[in-house]
Amino acid sequence: MEDNIDDYGINRDKYIDSDIYYRNGHYFYNYRLVAEKILNKRYITLYRWYQWFKEQDKETKKEYYLPPMYKIYTGYGEIKFGNANQYLNCIKYEDIPVIIEFSEKAYFGMMAQYNRSNSWGKAGEEIRKRNGSKTKGNK
Repeated sequence: MEDNIDDYGINRDKYIDSDIYYRNGHYFYNYRLVAEKILNKRYITLYRWYQWFKEQDKETKKEYYLPPMYKIYTGYGEIKFGNANQYLNCIKYEDIPVIIEFSEKAYFGMMAQYNRSNSWGKAGEEIRKRNGSKTKGNK
């Protein structure tokens, strides 16, 4: 049996229906798999990129484009977790090169203001108070 290896060295047969889904003639990769196996980053980094992207103006979105994430229905999850229907955030296989390009264009400090406002918790709140910043939580 021949392995179904993609361009990034991932064996699709190993992850099919757990992290890779085939729907409507396209492969969709769970964003965690894209982050960890292809980009070599933590999944939360990719998630924050998308949150940052949503808040940008049109010009920034053109320059630093991220393709859409798709909600893929994967069937019924564990009822003990209180969510019988399970949807996963996935990225279309054809869009992965765009995300790789984004990761190469992103520079240190590019998302600092967003992270300070949305990801730092109490520490960020204290910094905002100290600096007099009028961002989230200190209006």
